Amino acid sequence: MRVPPWATILFFLLLAGAAPALAAGECRASKPPVVKLVVKEGTLDYDYNLGVEQIEALAQKKAKSVHGTLGRVRGLTAAQMQIQFSNGVNIQRLGNNRFCLVLADVTAVLGYTRTTVYVDRRYRRGTCEFNAILDHENTHVKINREMLKRSAPGLKAALEKAVTRVSALVADNVTTGKKQQMALLQKQIAAQIEASNAARDRANAVIDTLASYRATQAKCRNW
Repeated sequence: MRVPPWATILFFLLLAGAAPALAAGECRASKPPVVKLVVKEGTLDYDYNLGVEQIEALAQKKAKSVHGTLGRVRGLTAAQMQIQFSNGVNIQRLGNNRFCLVLADVTAVLGYTRTTVYVDRRYRRGTCEFNAILDHENTHVKINREMLKRSAPGLKAALEKAVTRVSALVADNVTTGKKQQMALLQKQIAAQIEASNAARDRANAVIDTLASYRATQAKCRNW
């Protein structure tokens, strides 16, 4: 069984030095911000110390539905996905104590911070049952990482389109303006992120079926 990763969006701003004062109508980007997307698979850990009840409790906390071999959750893949943005911003002073915030560049780091695979501790390493569960969970890991890579081009295209819409912003307060600019950027790419998550979930669902669980069960005798 796999637990769908949940997305956390973090923003980090790098501010350039203030430029000479401009008229409000001149607050615009002279060129599109440079967009860079970095994909990271994150760390992969294995935990063979939990019993089936503990794994099921963990699954219930992370997922809306629970599935498992023989009606129990014998294995689990839990992953956390995170998106971080680093933004270079030029701040230009306008009249009437207002500011023009212009995005110079945006770097997005997309990936899993950590993936943990759990296997019921009742099955010793090297046994048929242990290997069958581990193979199933490792397939989820492979699917998650493959779908992460596949989502990268679409997300980068969405970012490139989004930054042109929020590349320049007039604000009364620099801090408030930065938050507003980043919130607008997040809103612009939300649909693409949801589409990527849905595609990943569909790919994982292919092996989270009764037929798949029965095939796994049929490989071994001592469940």
